[in-house]
Amino acid sequence: MLLGDGPLPAERPLRVLVLGAGMAGLCAAYALRRAGHEVHVLEADADRIGGRLAAAPRTPFRDSPPHGDAGGVSIPDTHTLALSLVDGFGLGRRPVTPAAVPAGYTAVDLLDAVLEAVREYHTADTPDGRAVGWARLLHDMDHLSLGRFLTEWAGLDTAAVTAIGRLEHVGYRMAMSFVDFYLHHLHTAPRAARWEIEGGSWRLPYAFGPVLDDMVTLDRRVTRIEYYDPARPTAAYRHVAPEGPRVWVETLSSRGQRRGYTADAAIVTLPFAALRQVRIEPSPPAAKRRAVMALRYEPVTTVQLEFDRRWWEFTEDDWRRELEALAPGLYDRYGQARPRRAGPAGGTNRLASFPSGPVPGSAGGVVLASHARAGGAVRWDAMKPDDRYARALRGLQEVYGSRIEAFYTGRGATGSWTTGEAVLAPGQLTAHHLAAIAPAGTLHFAGEHTSLKRSSIEGAIESGVRAALAVDGQHRLAPTREPVCGGAPR
Repeated sequence: MLLGDGPLPAERPLRVLVLGAGMAGLCAAYALRRAGHEVHVLEADADRIGGRLAAAPRTPFRDSPPHGDAGGVSIPDTHTLALSLVDGFGLGRRPVTPAAVPAGYTAVDLLDAVLEAVREYHTADTPDGRAVGWARLLHDMDHLSLGRFLTEWAGLDTAAVTAIGRLEHVGYRMAMSFVDFYLHHLHTAPRAARWEIEGGSWRLPYAFGPVLDDMVTLDRRVTRIEYYDPARPTAAYRHVAPEGPRVWVETLSSRGQRRGYTADAAIVTLPFAALRQVRIEPSPPAAKRRAVMALRYEPVTTVQLEFDRRWWEFTEDDWRRELEALAPGLYDRYGQARPRRAGPAGGTNRLASFPSGPVPGSAGGVVLASHARAGGAVRWDAMKPDDRYARALRGLQEVYGSRIEAFYTGRGATGSWTTGEAVLAPGQLTAHHLAAIAPAGTLHFAGEHTSLKRSSIEGAIESGVRAALAVDGQHRLAPTREPVCGGAPR
């Protein structure tokens, strides 16, 4: 639907509002536009699209263009929708070379061994088939937290659980749903080959530009939504009607200017934490309200550092040559790589990653020094910028040695999202997932938080296509005479 032949052109095009210009919203808008519908995308951010695929164009890095992704840094081989989109837009991609990590810094083998018995639920060839295997897995394990699974079901001791939590960066998930974690582990495939988009993953949302540029309005935060629900024909509607318009959306700009928009249908991609602040009339069904209120979001903070040499690719001979070029005898003063001892706040850095290709015209690059969630994100946010970047550098030195400081430019950047990662509590997948993705009248819902592949580009794309197909298939009604963009709300 995105890059192939797509659906047949609509005989009676609809006017559709898409709320949010992240990957889910852009994919939904693009698919609907290709199907012949009239689409208008409203985005709260005043100067960019892409949602969490934020990047470095607004950071102080010297590289031109700067290459520092703040989200969606790499795409695993298993995310075929995302890779197909990258290839279809001709963006170019290159394999990510895993950074060399000293022995003893990973617990992935232990985690894989524990999860092997769980995989047998849905991979074994049985007369019942794999669908029944998944149903049994949900029945047996949806009530478990990750911590309870590791201790009660897998029988691991406290030391092993602590190692998995710290070294695989899942400590913040220990009280959350095991099944949600397991699905995330499956679709992110830690051992799969990974790819990065040449020039940065921020290029992916902007690749929609030639088709969607004139359909996106920035600086439009949604404050109110009214929608028509055929199942509730007697509701007290003020701005919508059965004959149209069937959706009315009020927005507010950063300058305090209000504006209303109308359409035949809408796709809502706002994180549920943001949607809770929007007045929706009539009130959605109880199951939908419970799903919106129950979903928990963990904050996410990324810390990026710029280096003027790509030291993560150095051989020991490279280290000697580059350090001696800075100052004679500097290589001997640093000695060979000796990780620094962690201080009281040791282990603050999480999920560091390194660019796998050079930036044209630059011998250096931007390192994602930490991608922290939950309490780790809060700790980074509490620091002053200079302290934050100094601590991030020390965190890298604890693994890669003090000598990397010789190539640090002193420049850093931080990205923070209070609605960063959607996570489920035990039992919430079976209790709320179907309600989370279900439409409410003429409102449809998308976003990676409505996908089983949460916190991924793949999940966002998948949900956007799902919502677009639903709108295209379920709302083929005569278009309204109301303009898509109205004046001040009535």
